[in-house]
Amino acid sequence: MKINDCYFLFILVIITRLTLVIESRVRYGPCPKIETPVRDTPFNVSGLLGKWYEVERIRHFYERSLLKCNYLEFFFEQNDKGEEQLMIKKTAYNGQLYTSRTATISLPDPYKSNLIADFTHSMVPSTNLFYYNIVDYDPDEYVMIYSCLSFLSFEGEYGWIWSREKTLSKDKINKFKDYIKKHGAHSKDFENIKQNKCPKQF
Repeated sequence: MKINDCYFLFILVIITRLTLVIESRVRYGPCPKIETPVRDTPFNVSGLLGKWYEVERIRHFYERSLLKCNYLEFFFEQNDKGEEQLMIKKTAYNGQLYTSRTATISLPDPYKSNLIADFTHSMVPSTNLFYYNIVDYDPDEYVMIYSCLSFLSFEGEYGWIWSREKTLSKDKINKFKDYIKKHGAHSKDFENIKQNKCPKQF
């Protein structure tokens, strides 16, 4: 690889990471140390298959206007090598119409539930530096996610609460928020995603 190519790649990685941090809830200081538990058996990604409703998320710039009727779907799709590839399709409603983005999902450590999402049509270049870290998970009920990116002396937090139903009990939501708050996260930054009176999608 030529020096110019290495320099370009370095700049691209820096811009990517900076963009992801800026899009999130940015604060001065280091990221909280919130790690997903190491499992005794490999994480079963098949439990993610199907539809999930977005119940709450940490507010951030990129999805600031998408506060209603958002959902996502996990599914398997055959890739170019003929292998089954886990995919995620995120669908959001902006008040006028639905838009969707699709990403490939990889799991670098089978004993940890840290997912890497590669959005094919994202404006942000693909990077393996960003994880959807599943902190708590019940395949029949909910997924609790917390992620944090650091750049220089700043940190950017991401968080999502997904549910199989359009609502989730406050007890389960608060238990998750209390846990990440105890480890230094800003749990008050979560905002509610309304799932009522959603227009039909054609």
